[in-house]
Amino acid sequence: MNAVIVPEFLLHGAFCILFLVTGHWFMFLLTLLPAYYNAKKYLTHQHLIDVTEVFRVLNAEKTARIFKLGFYIIFFALVITRLAFSVINAVFDEDDDLRGFGLS
Repeated sequence: MNAVIVPEFLLHGAFCILFLVTGHWFMFLLTLLPAYYNAKKYLTHQHLIDVTEVFRVLNAEKTARIFKLGFYIIFFALVITRLAFSVINAVFDEDDDLRGFGLS
């Protein structure tokens, strides 16, 4: 479990920075709070799970990971939806000739 935590934090931070640089402000603000949470956990060395004491904090860790999984699922659905809408807008752009689609 500990082997995937740091790559997850790095990937999430990379996406957050990518949204900032590319000007996707809504997506950046949506990912900023979890990125702060990840950075805070990493800097205080609370990101690693100790197998000898895992049962002491099991309910809190389980709840936090369920919330993170829910966030990632909602975020993935939002990204896929925005991607689909951008493809649809690119295909049916008002400057394009729509006769090829039977929509003249």
